[in-house]
Amino acid sequence: MSQSEAQLEEGLVQRLTGLGYTRVSFSSSNELIANLKRQLEKHNQVMLSLIETFDSNRSGNLSL
Repeated sequence: MSQSEAQLEEGLVQRLTGLGYTRVSFSSSNELIANLKRQLEKHNQVMLSLIETFDSNRSGNLSL
């Protein structure tokens, strides 16, 4: 029996939370991008400028 995409996603989330990761949710793309920036800085131990992370002149597309 095959699983739906939602079932696969929930299984992955359960595995990751079991490994100590925290489930997060975002109400806007700006929150998602701000979290991505924080995580990149945290894990790469560098500070990224807002311009490197988000190019607001391109309709919200990431620009690295």
